[in-house]
Parts: sequence; structure tokens; C-alpha cells
Amino acid sequence: MERVDVLNERLSKANLKLTKARKAIWETIASAAEPLSIPQIMNRAKKMCPSLGLVTVYRTLAVMEKAGLIKLFQTKDGSMGYVSSVLAAESHHVQCIICKKVVEFECTGMEDTIRAVEEKTGFCIERHNLELFGICPSCMKKSLQK
Repeated sequence: MERVDVLNERLSKANLKLTKARKAIWETIASAAEPLSIPQIMNRAKKMCPSLGLVTVYRTLAVMEKAGLIKLFQTKDGSMGYVSSVLAAESHHVQCIICKKVVEFECTGMEDTIRAVEEKTGFCIERHNLELFGICPSCMKKSLQK
């Protein structure tokens, strides 16, 4: 499914229209390789929608978060940024609790866990997101040197 189709489908379910501003903000977040701050979203989306205002960005982010299209994610520097929760439906990240470094990793074997959760809960799992928190090798090394 195309990015715009995903957006349109979710907005329709919430009885909302696909506006130029919403499309620009969605395309900005969905095409980003990393979490984006609100100023980053504003600057990039404004190239597609020059009339975009900051209030519209905040309101649109709230709508998209409520619709399950995006989520807040802590960035490497500890700040919060938005990522697509739909297109990165099976993302796996580990984040250092000290330096905030984020590493994406491939996780095999999740199928068995998902199947067990489905059997236990009766849910039909459509997607998942795994976030782990710990201390990276660099920070461990620094703490041992103290």
C-alpha cells in the first residue's frame, strides 16, 4: 500500500479529510530515515506546502498520533522525534540509557512469540514494534574506566 493510501485510509476512519498540509507532514515523516523533531518536520514539510503554519503542524501531529500513524520516539540526543508507526511496523531498536544512541537491529524468531501471544490473547497481531533499553558498549567501557 502506498504511503498516501495509508494516510487517507486512517484519516477516513477518523472522518477527516486528506489536506495538502496533512499530506506534506505525512510524507515528511514517512520518508525520514530517523525520528524528526517538530522544527525539522516544519522545515521539510513547508517545502511541499509553503503556507504551512506551526499551529497546523502541532494539530496534524496530534491527529496522526491519535490515528496511529505516527509515534514519538526518543532520538540519539535524548530529544523526542516523530516516526511513522505504520510503515516501520516491524521495527526493532535498542537504545542506550546513558548516551541515547539508537541502533536498529534485525530480530528473527518473533513469529513464534507473536503466535503465542495470539493464542493466549485471542488477538490477531498485525504489526509489532520492539524497543529495548540498555547500556551501549562505549558507555560500559567509560563506566569501567572511572
